Formats: sequence, C-alpha cells, structure tokens
Amino acid sequence: MRSFLSIFFIVSLTAFPAQANPSKEVARQVFLCGLGALQPEVRIEECTTLLQTNQLDSQLEAFGYNFRGIAYADLGQFTSAIEDYDQAIRLNPEDASAFIRRGLAFYSLKQYERAVEDYDRAIGISSTDADVYIYRGSALSKLGEGARAIEDFNQAILLDPEESVAYSVKAWHLATHKSSSVRDGREAVKAAQKAVSLDGENAQHLRILAAAYAEDGQFSKAVKQQERAIQLLRDQGKIDNIAVFESHLSLYKQGRPHREE
Repeated sequence: MRSFLSIFFIVSLTAFPAQANPSKEVARQVFLCGLGALQPEVRIEECTTLLQTNQLDSQLEAFGYNFRGIAYADLGQFTSAIEDYDQAIRLNPEDASAFIRRGLAFYSLKQYERAVEDYDRAIGISSTDADVYIYRGSALSKLGEGARAIEDFNQAILLDPEESVAYSVKAWHLATHKSSSVRDGREAVKAAQKAVSLDGENAQHLRILAAAYAEDGQFSKAVKQQERAIQLLRDQGKIDNIAVFESHLSLYKQGRPHREE
C-alpha cells in the first residue's frame, strides 16, 4: 500500500498559507519547513524556528505544526507527531488532512480505534478522498471488522477506479482474513489481477495475487506467482523480506493458503 505510515509534501512559495506581508526570513522558514526533500531533522529545526516567531497568523502556525508533525512521523517519532497534529487541529479543526495524518500516527502506534476516529472525522469534513477509505479499512481490519473494511476498500475503488492500492488491499483481505465470512478467493483473484494490470508487476502485487490464487484453490498458480515475487526481490536486492515470502511459498506448495493472524 502506498505508505499510509508517512506523508511527504513538496511545496512551492505559491502554495504557502496566505499571510499579509510575511518577512523574507519567515517565507524562507516556511519553504524549508514544508520541503519534503530535506532530511526530517532539518525540517524539524526549520519548523521549530518558524513556530517560535511572533509574526505568524493561525494559518501559518497550523502549517508549522502540521509539517513538523510530518517530519517527526518520518523519523518514527509518532507520539511527537501526534502532539503537533493536535495543535494543528486546534488551530484549524476543518483540516481533514491533519486528521488523516494523526490517524496514520495512531495506526503506527497500533491504536487502531483512535485511528478510525480520526479517519471518521476526516471523512466527515471531506468524503471524496479515496486514500482515507483505504486507511480506515486497514484499521478496521486490525479491529476485526473485516466486512466493514471491505466496504471501505470498495468505496475507495468507487472514488478512484485507477488506484491500484485499493485493489491490492481488498484482494489481500479477501484472500487472507482470518474470518471465513470475509474471505472470497474468486473476488480476491479479480482484485489482485486488476492491481497488477494498473501498476505492473512488482513483488507486493504478485505476493497478493499468489495469496488470492491459494485462497481460490489454484495452488500451482499461487506457487508460480510467489516464486516470481521472490525472484523480483532478489533482482532488486531486497533480501530482508525474502524469508516471509518463502514461508508463504512453502504453504502454497503444501496446498495451504496463508492466513493473517
């Protein structure tokens, strides 16, 4: 899935929050605070300097907290990120993106109920973002609400039919969910094939397609796709994930599908 654990933004001066006659130094700090190409530590320093100035209106202050929160999240410092998102939301409670970012941070801390609450708030403000339904569906799945998760993935697909991630996460849940009432091998295969058709072959998509074939009882196809996924990982030098992929391959060779815990 598109990383729903980190958000990067590249901003230009024309995208800055409006403030009457900001100084050149404030404009520079705003630019560097929001420049996702910089290292997170640098962005945190620049955002902190920005927030310490007395020349900010509430919009610029919210901007500083939001982007410092993003930088903290990029470092895996999710508690600090949440504290900054809290401030951003206090300053602008109608900013759906701040709720999404805070929800992602809660998800990373395995606080799935709080993540769902923030995604609900974001959807209440703006219901047209496909990504937030993917995020909420993933959190609902962690809470054991597989049927609701599939509904969210379907809504994401409805909003953005060309979004391969929505098809992938839907396929994975239909193929591997612990509840038989959620699993559907045939539909999982359809969704996984659609993801591959949209985004091309990559190890994750092929891994999901393999799991879908296994759930549908097509184990020879599952083995073929999983072996292809493992080869792609080797070709790309991504050896850290191979052990997990090989454990799934072993299941498929035994005629057993993979199940999520």
